[in-house]
Amino acid sequence: MTAPGGCSKVYWAMMKNKAIWSAIGCLLLSLSGCTSDAAKQQARSSVSWRYGSQAILVNAQTAPDLNSYDGESHSLVLAVVQTRSPDAFYQLIQTPELAGLVLQGGRPPDGILQVSRYALEPGHAFRLVLDRLQEARQVGFIAAFYGLPLTQTSRLFDIPVSVTRSGILFPDWQAAPSPLALDLKLGNSGIGEAESHPLERIPAAPDPASAPTAATPIRLSDSGEP
Repeated sequence: MTAPGGCSKVYWAMMKNKAIWSAIGCLLLSLSGCTSDAAKQQARSSVSWRYGSQAILVNAQTAPDLNSYDGESHSLVLAVVQTRSPDAFYQLIQTPELAGLVLQGGRPPDGILQVSRYALEPGHAFRLVLDRLQEARQVGFIAAFYGLPLTQTSRLFDIPVSVTRSGILFPDWQAAPSPLALDLKLGNSGIGEAESHPLERIPAAPDPASAPTAATPIRLSDSGEP
């Protein structure tokens, strides 16, 4: 293919330059993507685990035959645990004597920042909103079902981290802990469901008229590091 008249050299030079600039653009986009991924990862690794007011939401639904034994349903103690390391949580639930003391309001071991205990009755929906403690990286719970080991009636979840960008030419990435929702379903002899998901903010409590099974949990105690 040739351009008309004597413009063929100019035409091909323009086409060549266009191809070069297209290649450069693709390379820059690729490098920008790699740089952004690295910057976001760096932001995540250096996140400051700061205190967050009302940053943990627990929605717990209890079955009518909750914690059933001897042919009857019973209330149970639900402990919401904030920890700075998963090892501390797993060590706690694998040590029955220590866990029993903590579930009765005793001081938790090192690495456990706080244990908040609640009494839950059968057949209700409970909504708990807690502050996130400084340095807390995980939130877990222990449900004290009769006759079951705590390793089967506990769960641990990482606190999510959100990464935001500011600036265009010279972007700056910042990471921060996000609010967290835990959805629990507690049945007659164990946990039916346990899920977590991040939130932008804790939603307002629903209208009591639209939640006929809603009930207020009985807060027993908070215990944590001195």
